[in-house]
Amino acid sequence: MAGPRIVRFVWIVTIALALLGLALQIYYRHDRVMLSRLAVQLDAGRSLTPEQRLERYVAFAHGDLVLLRGPEDLSSGLVRLYYRLNPLHPGPADVLRWGADYRGSCGSQSSVVVALLQARGIPSRHLFVFNRRGESVHDIVEARIGGRWVVADPQFRLVFRRPDGQLATARDLADDKRILHAFADSIPRYAGTYTYDSTGNMNWRKVPVVLPALKALLERTIGPERVSRIVRPGLWMWPKAFYSLVCFALAVCGAALALSMRPPRGARAVRWTQAPR
Repeated sequence: MAGPRIVRFVWIVTIALALLGLALQIYYRHDRVMLSRLAVQLDAGRSLTPEQRLERYVAFAHGDLVLLRGPEDLSSGLVRLYYRLNPLHPGPADVLRWGADYRGSCGSQSSVVVALLQARGIPSRHLFVFNRRGESVHDIVEARIGGRWVVADPQFRLVFRRPDGQLATARDLADDKRILHAFADSIPRYAGTYTYDSTGNMNWRKVPVVLPALKALLERTIGPERVSRIVRPGLWMWPKAFYSLVCFALAVCGAALALSMRPPRGARAVRWTQAPR
């Protein structure tokens, strides 16, 4: 049976985790409101089509975000630690506040566009471009417009279109290289580096060992075709929301542990005294 001090310590840690989770959840809600207001501001009071919103948000992410060269560009030490140690990378609201992740601005810029589109009710998500070794080399936006998942590259301000004027999908770019070259030949080495022959909505090498092992397990259970259609959880784009849920889960575990260490009801502590000599 644990002593009262240990039980008290467990309860203190549990309450601290719950309060931290609540604070992160409030911060996350504030971030969503900020992105929603920005989307309205970028629309400038106009009734835009989804295509127009995609082009406008891509232009904003390309030209108006601060692109960090390294951690030294961040004035706050806590923010530097957050950018360096956060495996999920900064969320879209973090990028607006402090700048695009210096470890790869394409993901930061794509996160902002995805968040803005979602704020206006347009389904969107990240799309990863892989090289021949299956490594993710680029991060772009995939949006559901006109019943098709079309693609755009905020880092280079590219909104791809087919010869018929329709927005292009990743499959269009892979099947017809003329579309890719028509937009990317003016960008040195773009078309040669990002071929779009292999793309996916989940980067299985993001977390070494763990995610590859999970992918192998899923391929054996549900098949490679279904695994290839798995989309990265949207929660990963919002670190504060993710970590708030982690805090809540740990708080629940802490509460369960503290309750299990309570003495049985009706039990009395036995006090030992030394017999007089």
